[in-house]
Amino acid sequence: MERLARAHARRSRLLSDRRLRQRPGGGARDGAPAVRGRVFQRLSAWRRGQAARHRVRRKPVVREFTVSDSGQVALPLIGNVEATDATIGEFEKRVSDRLRQGYVKEPRVSVQILNYRPFYIYGEVANPGEYPFTVGLHALKAIATAGGYTYRANSKKLFITRGKDGKKVEVKASQDTLIFPGDTIQVPERYF
Repeated sequence: MERLARAHARRSRLLSDRRLRQRPGGGARDGAPAVRGRVFQRLSAWRRGQAARHRVRRKPVVREFTVSDSGQVALPLIGNVEATDATIGEFEKRVSDRLRQGYVKEPRVSVQILNYRPFYIYGEVANPGEYPFTVGLHALKAIATAGGYTYRANSKKLFITRGKDGKKVEVKASQDTLIFPGDTIQVPERYF
């Protein structure tokens, strides 16, 4: 029964593809393009070395793409698109512009983050390690996620290491400091 349903779905897809190709201009009804692309993404701001996934949806196909360590996304037909330091809107525009160059007349592209890189926490916390990033994460929430301070922790001092322009930068932080994907938080030990 399941095999029959799959064969029927495949046959109707092939027929609809043939109908699209037979229309004048190869497009769908009312002058709309035959292919409408949607791109969904996993990270908000892309920096070099930041991994992300993208999903391109064309009726009925759904695909996911990953931002490489060089900051590019390899998409079918249009090749590599730069995602480094681009906002979601800027990346959508880059993909639309590339699709418009001879592939799709009016591309509709949207980007959505599917997941973020984790953050890391070590030092004087109950459970040091890697944790999933959430939007709006502050240092105090990150410490709570790691099980809270140990009895030896210096709760007035934090150090955050984050990548900036390919270099690691360590900054002093407070409990209200925003955490970004890929940050490493160190909770130092108090001496007295």
